[in-house]
Amino acid sequence: MERKLEEQKIISILKNSPMNTLEIASKIKVDRHTAVKYLESMESKGLIRKEIKRRAKIWHISDSPIADVLKRKDIVSKQLKEILDTVDQHISIQDKKFDIIWKNNYAKSKKNSQKCHEAYFDQTQRCENCPVEKTFKSGKPETKEMAIPGGKRKIITKPLKDEKNNTMAVVEIIKDSLFRQSQKAK
Repeated sequence: MERKLEEQKIISILKNSPMNTLEIASKIKVDRHTAVKYLESMESKGLIRKEIKRRAKIWHISDSPIADVLKRKDIVSKQLKEILDTVDQHISIQDKKFDIIWKNNYAKSKKNSQKCHEAYFDQTQRCENCPVEKTFKSGKPETKEMAIPGGKRKIITKPLKDEKNNTMAVVEIIKDSLFRQSQKAK
């Protein structure tokens, strides 16, 4: 019970701005070693993430647990990225501002932009009936199909949620299917 209460205090503190370990320990009135235990436990759950600046650990609220895993440079992150990079579909993770916070190599081959609608659709505004926006609002997966020259595009979104079931980020998968010449002739 005490741990949960301390975790809630830490989340509340970090919502205002990132802080280092000593600042957090001071705010929640525990020693540094106890704060480190709480912080590392919360990091393992994907609630928060750390950034190392020189010798200090700066703690932030997590974008989403899976996005944080993909941003790390450990063996698990490396293996997951290798798997996602073998898929020849656009896979990206977007935050609540609709910024792309991670994308696989196939998606990186498109226009380099922070916004999905700019990178994949060459538009200045979000798509009408944007499935990412719908997923943020509903917390549920969405699917949208649209015609493209010579084929169709399928957009699938999946929410990434925190422990309280809040959608923290959205995975967007874009699959283009081009019609074969023989199908066009029919």
